[in-house]
Parts: sequence; structure tokens; C-alpha cells
Amino acid sequence: MKDFCKHEGKKVLLVEGKDDCHVILALCAHFNIPGTFGIYECGSDISLLKRLNALILQPAKAKGLTTYKPDHHSKAVIHTWLSWQDEPGKPLGQAITANLLKPETDLAQVFINWLKKLFGS
Repeated sequence: MKDFCKHEGKKVLLVEGKDDCHVILALCAHFNIPGTFGIYECGSDISLLKRLNALILQPAKAKGLTTYKPDHHSKAVIHTWLSWQDEPGKPLGQAITANLLKPETDLAQVFINWLKKLFGS
């Protein structure tokens, strides 16, 4: 049985937990978003940052695109993730609890538009 929350392909959206994965799957189904990307449920924010590091920072470092000192690696990982957040420190789980991502909300439409732009669907 395929686990839709453990995608291993090149186009992947990282999420912290299973609830996040299922909410995004439901939004994609509601808005008929084609399956041009997968979702990977990391299990925790620390695991998400480690996976993000493996996908982005390590290849950038190997290509000579980073200039930070090795001692600042953890800081670079965290700031990479934070730089993508509109509201740093507010995890997706809190947005879900606050019902901000129900399909009929404006925020859900903004999120879907971002997914389409990011993954070319």
C-alpha cells in the first residue's frame, strides 16, 4: 500500500505531521490540484529541518553556494526554514487548529495558489 505522506521524489512538500499531510491532501483534492508533487511527513519539526537540510543546504554547500562557517550550520538550517514563513514560529498545525485552512477560506486559496506556483500545476 502506497503511503501518500512519504513521497521520495524530487518535487516534495515537507510537513511536520500526519495531520498536516492529510489536510494538504484534502485541500488538493478539493481544488483538483494535479499530482505533480508529493508530500513527506517528517514526524517532528527537528526531523523536518534535517530533511530540509539534506534537500537544500547540503547540495548548495557542495556547489560552493554557501559561505557560513561549519559551526553555524544548524543556524543556517533554521533560518532557511524561517525565511519561508510569513509568520515565523506559527506551525502549520496551529493554522489547522484555528481552521485557517478550511477550503472556503481566503488563506486556503492563497495556500493552493502557492502550491500551484511552486510545483507548476
